[in-house]
Amino acid sequence: MKTITGVTIYRCDHCNKAYRHKGHARKHEERCSSNPENQSACLGCPYLQKRQIAYGRDYCYGESQEEVANTFFCPVKEVFMMHPKTKPYQDSIKTVRCGSKRVGQIPMPKTCMCTSEEIAQYEIDCEELPF
Repeated sequence: MKTITGVTIYRCDHCNKAYRHKGHARKHEERCSSNPENQSACLGCPYLQKRQIAYGRDYCYGESQEEVANTFFCPVKEVFMMHPKTKPYQDSIKTVRCGSKRVGQIPMPKTCMCTSEEIAQYEIDCEELPF
């Protein structure tokens, strides 16, 4: 973060967006799409799928509420993944309900975790589908 003297303006180190309040600038930097921490090789993958999933939230009076959220699915590894920008919430969304079963999510890795052999096998499997 950069501070300009005379007038206190806080700028994002990644995109140079200006803020008058330090807290707002800090919060923006955590989620800035230009921040290298928020980038992943998976986001550019042609196989990555966006899916809607249901998850439950417990509230202070014993009530629970089911909500729907977007998540990502890697069909090559068959795993649900969390977007890098969800770091503040990752503890509450590590497991999600997919249909009637609960499945785990992993944080999206910086580099692709799929091997070329797995990708080739996935492409072969997709060619064999009847549609």
